[in-house]
Amino acid sequence: MSFKNQTVMLTGAAGNLGQALAAAFAQQGARLVLLGREVDALRAVFGAEGPERLYLSTDLLDVSQVAAALDAAIHRFGRVDVLCNLAGGFRMGQAVHETANSGWDFLVDINVRTLLNMARSVVPHMIECGGGKIVNVAAFAAQKGVAGMGAYCAAKSGVIRLTEAMAAELREQHIKIGRAHV
Repeated sequence: MSFKNQTVMLTGAAGNLGQALAAAFAQQGARLVLLGREVDALRAVFGAEGPERLYLSTDLLDVSQVAAALDAAIHRFGRVDVLCNLAGGFRMGQAVHETANSGWDFLVDINVRTLLNMARSVVPHMIECGGGKIVNVAAFAAQKGVAGMGAYCAAKSGVIRLTEAMAAELREQHIKIGRAHV
């Protein structure tokens, strides 16, 4: 499979999964737009930016920063063909009835709202360009409730359900959407 002349945007790029996917896409000829909390962390992981790599510090919970990241990618490479929503997080916790709202908010924000913000920004661009591909990362824990992980399981289950809904909604616009479990 070749990604030559295609632009791939990765959220959570500095993480282990982001590093592996960035390397795989680069090997297949993709131009990379790597999003992370801090550009210095991206440089530490990937080295200097180059003509085929753009690093962007982006708070995925801030819609204006997400929009600015898409604008920067389009300005540099003309379009985004593939979006990989890798950003997310885990927190083991208390029983469901003991989990504070702040714990729920953290896990829903980092796992679901980041995906929503990226989709709201990138999907209209992909529709305008005639299609694209989106991969959302879920977790095996989303398939079954686990003691002490209720908020995490619920958030990752939300990722799965949103992925299924988006796939059904966007198939006619030639946007392929899938999920991966880690």
